[in-house]
Amino acid sequence: MVSTMAARFRVRWVVALVVAFGWLAGASSVPAADPSALASLAQSMAPGTWAELKTSGLTPAFLQVPTHVMVYNILEYQNSGVWDPTSHQVLFVGGPHENQGRFITYDEATNTWRQEPDPTPSYILYNHTYDHNTINPATGELYFRPFNKPEIWAYKIATKKWRRLTTIPQADFNCCGALQYFPERDGILFVGTSEIEFYYVGSGRWTSPWTTIKTGPYHATAKYSPVAKVLIFGGGSGVKTVYRMDAKGKIRQMGDSPVPLDSGGHAIFTADPVTGHFLLFGEDATFYVYDSEADRWTLQDQRPPFFDAGQYGPVSCSIAIPIDTYGVVMTVTYSPKEPKVFLYKHAAGPGAAPSPR
Repeated sequence: MVSTMAARFRVRWVVALVVAFGWLAGASSVPAADPSALASLAQSMAPGTWAELKTSGLTPAFLQVPTHVMVYNILEYQNSGVWDPTSHQVLFVGGPHENQGRFITYDEATNTWRQEPDPTPSYILYNHTYDHNTINPATGELYFRPFNKPEIWAYKIATKKWRRLTTIPQADFNCCGALQYFPERDGILFVGTSEIEFYYVGSGRWTSPWTTIKTGPYHATAKYSPVAKVLIFGGGSGVKTVYRMDAKGKIRQMGDSPVPLDSGGHAIFTADPVTGHFLLFGEDATFYVYDSEADRWTLQDQRPPFFDAGQYGPVSCSIAIPIDTYGVVMTVTYSPKEPKVFLYKHAAGPGAAPSPR
């Protein structure tokens, strides 16, 4: 009797194990979610190539701001948007000439562009935004400086809340400068008129690290490389001066750029997220790669497709966004017929599928 019961127990135990292992095997064989359109395209690209990313929602009307004078668009006089690696979004605040702009985002999961609610006060969205979009990826905050205002605002991506972060202490703060967050220094560099200020986010303290720089009267540019861990800034309207800030805050002047680093629609300056080199697209239809360690500009023998996507010239009404998650740079260009999004892969790099949200 005892042996019979023991046998039945052993049978039930074996059956339970079989069922459990079968369930686990079935669970492990469930296919992973399909990669996004952005991930798939980035992964398929060879180094040195461009490809168009077809998205939803990016219509001419989405970018246009009609007025009694003419139809403007929010990509005028801009340089860049930002990528948030946590929410897998592109964020961009842009504005037309002397009118209210828009805060827009691109969501990787849905491959769709959308307009976000207007911030308060409304002047945050007024006029062009030049090189005033930057991001702190550690805290998930977009930092933005409104046109002609001595203010920096912070937008918390997770909560969709705006707050005034700080006031720029410069007396001549410049309507149209540049703003760039430097992670290793936990601070924001503001480039004004031949003067720079650095704001330490943690302590809320401003410093003037160098007061002898030369930039244009407006349209300066600043870009950070997470690979090289340096920040390149300078330029401006008709000016080719270039400066380099390292992770210790040391600044030195580099050789002049081949064309002005002008964020007012005359150049696009961005960073390659794989090599750490910088990419410069000029209004004369030139494309240069800048190695900040060697202080060397190299002309590229190719014509980026976004040069021919707009109606006002090679770089006008375009922005660039480094996508470090996939090792590519995204460009967005306005056209009254069909706005275009392109990806550029400068070198082989990461291509992991997005983390689930």
